[in-house]
Amino acid sequence: MGLDTVELVLFAEKEFSIALPDDKVAEIRTVREFCDLIEQQIKLDGREVDGAAVLDFVTTTLTSKFKVPRSQITESAEIVKELGLDQ
Repeated sequence: MGLDTVELVLFAEKEFSIALPDDKVAEIRTVREFCDLIEQQIKLDGREVDGAAVLDFVTTTLTSKFKVPRSQITESAEIVKELGLDQ
């Protein structure tokens, strides 16, 4: 996991007041997998999940903090390979 990915995880943990397990984060490849992990962690905390809000947060963070063009961000896009984080 490179610095960009670590930073993306930290942004999500802060935004949603969660802790994402390192072993699960290491397995993430796509935007959808990242959103699913965030949603699972929120549910484990006993809170309601708004999946659209999670996807919107991830998309907005990728565009604003990492300068990924919005047109490249799809749920199936690979975070490192296709969106260029950690390169």
